[in-house]
Amino acid sequence: MPVKYLYIKSYIENTIVHHLLGAVLIKPNILNLVLFQAGWWTSLFTAYNDTSLVLLFVLVAFLLCIHFRYIVPANRRNNELLFFVAFTVLGYLIDSVFAYFAVLDFTSTLGGFAPAWLIAMWLLFPMTIGYGFGWLQGKYVLAGFLGAIGGPLTYKVGASFDLVDIHGITNLLIYALYWALVFVISIYVYGKMVLKKESK
Repeated sequence: MPVKYLYIKSYIENTIVHHLLGAVLIKPNILNLVLFQAGWWTSLFTAYNDTSLVLLFVLVAFLLCIHFRYIVPANRRNNELLFFVAFTVLGYLIDSVFAYFAVLDFTSTLGGFAPAWLIAMWLLFPMTIGYGFGWLQGKYVLAGFLGAIGGPLTYKVGASFDLVDIHGITNLLIYALYWALVFVISIYVYGKMVLKKESK
């Protein structure tokens, strides 16, 4: 590849793109939440309209590429990727367990597991822990409170699209407790697994 081309490519990536992102969104944490919301709502509308899951996962891959390339510092990327993979797999599997025991009632499943569009959401959510929700680092009581409120609410939004529902107050309380723990544990683990290792 010609040296001149490499120089132009590097200039575009490191100067123009970063300046554009800075001018439009100011802070990477804001961009992080914008990317998450874009993917989250696309996942819902894709499932609701029964459109191509391939296009959904192409979009998710694109959003994650932006996140890891322009938001995550280079010295964090390896640890962040490990956290990301572990969090995504565990989150999806636990939601599948909830579906099996009817805590969550999905209108469609993926071979007995939670539906495929939920994989997209779990691929997106971990990227917010150190950025969009990074301000919760060390604030575990507040994180638990927000998780207990926000987690079930997001699934109630899914219920308005006839995609999933949480039946009964007991199931709602179980899921609220689960999401309180999700927020607290994920923020704690991110701090130990990514931030502490970054500082060494």
